[in-house]
Amino acid sequence: MAGRQPRDSRGRWTKYIGRKPKIGKLVVADEGRVPGGKPPASSKEFIMAAAVTDRWDEFETIADAFDKNTQKGIASSPNELKYKTSDDDTRIEVLEEIAKLKPSIHAIIVHKDDLPPDWEGLGGYDIYRKTTANIIEDVMRDTDGDLTFYFDQHTALDEKPEIPFPDNRFLVRAVEEKTDPARHNVREVSQKNSVEEKTLQTNDFIVGSIKSRHVFGDRSPYDRIEDLVQIREIRR
Repeated sequence: MAGRQPRDSRGRWTKYIGRKPKIGKLVVADEGRVPGGKPPASSKEFIMAAAVTDRWDEFETIADAFDKNTQKGIASSPNELKYKTSDDDTRIEVLEEIAKLKPSIHAIIVHKDDLPPDWEGLGGYDIYRKTTANIIEDVMRDTDGDLTFYFDQHTALDEKPEIPFPDNRFLVRAVEEKTDPARHNVREVSQKNSVEEKTLQTNDFIVGSIKSRHVFGDRSPYDRIEDLVQIREIRR
């Protein structure tokens, strides 16, 4: 069993007890692989996944409940729980905890070696932005109510270098374009540093499991959340 923090008699993480629940639904999005370049110099796929949950305090607490850097022989991040630096047991147990919360998960896989015509010729930053806009569209189509959006910080999402990082104007516009005032009340749209924002660390396991399944053929971690995931593939 992977190292983890204790629960109380009701099965709650002890660190979570007494915290004030946040309002509405959280949409947390992160990417995997490299958006630019083509094989063999770069990866074939670019992946982005967004989890939607109304239990976001618990989603956040998962990242504090497990030991970090349990995968030996890989460069580690001392302040961050990550899929890449976690061993198989930790990966599976984190994903099982995510599955208990029953988030709605949207993912996009961009096949960079087989791009559709309207994607051909795009650089890495444009692919990142176009993928982000597409995943926002998918989330907004299937979600309503009070919404808060957290995206992992990335320079592709900034518009002008003279604006202090992070610059959220592209994200705000992309969300506004898909907002239906009759269905959506958007409370916040922002980029977050994953070292500080624990929900991004939890979501990293979703992205990592999708990458393991669809890039490397390892089903075991992904099987824990498969029933919760909707994947759209971008290809010719």
